[in-house]
Amino acid sequence: MQFWKDSETCLISVCVPGWCNNMIDRGHMETIGLGVCTVSPKPKTILPYRTELKPGVHYLHGKEDDSDLVESSKNLTPAKSKEIGDNARQLFDDVFVPKKYWNYIIEETENFYSK
Repeated sequence: MQFWKDSETCLISVCVPGWCNNMIDRGHMETIGLGVCTVSPKPKTILPYRTELKPGVHYLHGKEDDSDLVESSKNLTPAKSKEIGDNARQLFDDVFVPKKYWNYIIEETENFYSK
């Protein structure tokens, strides 16, 4: 709960998953759902409906070794941060709200068994 509360006022969230540096983990997905601008290496995670996060649109792209974190966010304005966060939130709403996510599972299951 505190994590969500703190996210309400942050300009950017640095997302460094623990197991694999180029995946979307729970914390990253939560910040996306909260509409927070994030910085991370390009995630290889494919979201429902074959959707991918787009750098500069849904998140700020950073190097695999995180050596450019300061540089990646240096010119980030509050307006740009909000725009990226809003885009990320819209993507979340398009694929992860329960009804849409459940519909995706049904569609994929039907496609699998119809072959």
